Amino acid sequence: MRVHSVLHLLSVVIPLPVSGGAVSEAKGRLDFDIPKPPENGDATEVERNEFVARDLPVFENWITEAELAASASLAKTMSVQPP
Repeated sequence: MRVHSVLHLLSVVIPLPVSGGAVSEAKGRLDFDIPKPPENGDATEVERNEFVARDLPVFENWITEAELAASASLAKTMSVQPP
């Protein structure tokens, strides 16, 4: 869950469409639709670590299909298909 959760944080600090990704117990990755590489990649790490340092609660919350339809932006990877 730690890897899964940090990928959620990454998707917050990089507010771009997700075009792919993978997650396992040991590591994970997200692929973003980035038109050009960021000028300061370290800033993304700093911002992500600031979220971690806040020690916010992490919890599991399932939503209904109706809630998802009302807030489709919650699912950034719904259009990503497995290879």
